[in-house]
Amino acid sequence: MLAAGLGSRMRAGGYKDPKPLVDLLGRPLLWWTLTGLEMAGIRKIIVVTGNRAAEISAWIAGECWAADIDIVFNPDFRHGNGVSAKYGMDSVSSTHAILTMADHIVEQSIYRAAMSGSRREDLRLVVDFEPTLRAQLDEPTRVLVDERGRIIDIGKEIDSWNCVDTGVFQIGPAFRDAAEEVMRAGDGYYTVTQIVRHMIADEMILRGVDSAGRFWLDIDTSDDLRTAERILSSSPHVIEAFGPRLEAVSPSGAEIANR
Repeated sequence: MLAAGLGSRMRAGGYKDPKPLVDLLGRPLLWWTLTGLEMAGIRKIIVVTGNRAAEISAWIAGECWAADIDIVFNPDFRHGNGVSAKYGMDSVSSTHAILTMADHIVEQSIYRAAMSGSRREDLRLVVDFEPTLRAQLDEPTRVLVDERGRIIDIGKEIDSWNCVDTGVFQIGPAFRDAAEEVMRAGDGYYTVTQIVRHMIADEMILRGVDSAGRFWLDIDTSDDLRTAERILSSSPHVIEAFGPRLEAVSPSGAEIANR
């Protein structure tokens, strides 16, 4: 999980906490992402920190988790999320891992969809073919998937696209190798999208799997937070996806009580 960025748009909106610790219905964004991973059955999580790492690490240490959580500090966090992804992958003991973002709130079934891929695939990305929320369509990473389900292009500026990136990947050795190649040849700033495009150019097998209407949201602004509050407060099936650690959301969406 990448939790290293600057959170510039949140800061511009007046939020003083590091973005992963910004409050959503009484819990930090990071709580929602870690809990979603736990509910998906993941028992080993690596959180890559950078900006305001001490605060984020202290919060994680102060909570009780079912999963074993390791924290990896990326001193080069200003050089793009591709660098953070590489730091995280270098710390993974298994061949494959889920790559996700601390500011993406998703139902656990999306993580499971990412995990269900064949090991013959070099990368698997959960995509949304029918995004409807403004927060899903505000500067999304666009993706073009062909009729066979293979990803053939990705990027915020591409003209031809049929779905958007949910921010949940399954990655493996091919991703790590591609990251190293991109960074050897690059100019000092590297993104996950650049690495994926490099894999496409090398004709690797990249699969796009449909989110199939499951809830996900990339939270960048105060408007995105309000959207998440509205959906979580009014959609019992979504709130239930975060398990027995949540008992109830008040009608106003202002309070969550522990069991």
